[in-house]
Amino acid sequence: MTEPGPTVAVVFPELLGTYGDGGNVTVLRQRLLWRGVAPEFVTVGLADPVPSGCDLYLLGGGEDDAQAHALAALRRSPGLTVAVEGGATVLAVCAGLQMLGSSITGRDGTVQDGLGLPLELRPVELGKQAARLVVERLDDPLTPPRQIEIPTRLIRRGSGEIAHPASV
Repeated sequence: MTEPGPTVAVVFPELLGTYGDGGNVTVLRQRLLWRGVAPEFVTVGLADPVPSGCDLYLLGGGEDDAQAHALAALRRSPGLTVAVEGGATVLAVCAGLQMLGSSITGRDGTVQDGLGLPLELRPVELGKQAARLVVERLDDPLTPPRQIEIPTRLIRRGSGEIAHPASV
């Protein structure tokens, strides 16, 4: 018997799906079903307002242009920011994660403002911590949100098939 589960927003999959990020949806759905929980998935397209009432938001990876379009759309529709400030959980990969911070430095050195959500990240143990937090919240949706601070080191690199100017 399954019980109603969390509402999961899959944000801009047409832009943020470079790294097979649809697999996160498939795995999350199956893991919840194994626990007897039936999630509701909401696909949020680029032209759609981002809902603020979901329990979990999935943002995938994307190249620079896709990231810029997605960031502009997130600025027009504050649902994700409202949700995070209200305690929603976010699973963000690559560009999806970069957009949530205070700024993004492009391959040409241009700095663009991010959404400015309160994030501190560390690459070491990040995956394990993220998985633990997501499973914790799925097992008990009343678990209060926690912030984990993990320092990060920025490594500038090229994007896609275009070589970074420093490597030419």
